[in-house]
Amino acid sequence: MESDKEEDSKSHFVKEIKYSKEEPWRSDVIFGQKEFLSHGHLALSGSKLWYLRDGDGTEIIVNGKVLN
Repeated sequence: MESDKEEDSKSHFVKEIKYSKEEPWRSDVIFGQKEFLSHGHLALSGSKLWYLRDGDGTEIIVNGKVLN
């Protein structure tokens, strides 16, 4: 198991966004570099990838469809 000191030394973060019991099918995750305002966002609806945005703000998947 990692210590708090080891965890704090990592330059990136990942955080799951918790939703209410009314939306058990929904899972959202944000990720990116620590100390930067921009971050990536991943949204899942059930087992389907619904939305993906990278740390620079470029949308890759919107409403389940891959953008060009």
